[in-house]
Amino acid sequence: MMDPALADRLYEAALVPELWSDTCELLARKTGAATASIFTVDAAGRHRYVTTPNFAGAFAAFIESEHRLTNVRPSRALAHSPFSLSAIST
Repeated sequence: MMDPALADRLYEAALVPELWSDTCELLARKTGAATASIFTVDAAGRHRYVTTPNFAGAFAAFIESEHRLTNVRPSRALAHSPFSLSAIST
């Protein structure tokens, strides 16, 4: 069961983008992870992310590198859990 405070924080961060970094840190703490990130790629191939401060530099380097173009994780995640990611054609 999701912690109600975490759920509230996720909804709050969706409306107040400045809260995403702290929200990712809370998510990492609640799950026992070293970092937490939310990563999207739109139909034009633009990458966006929010992450914990300890991983921000690595993520920034990744989205500027050629490795972002060969990342198989989004397609694997979509195949494994089709309702957790959405593909929208425009």
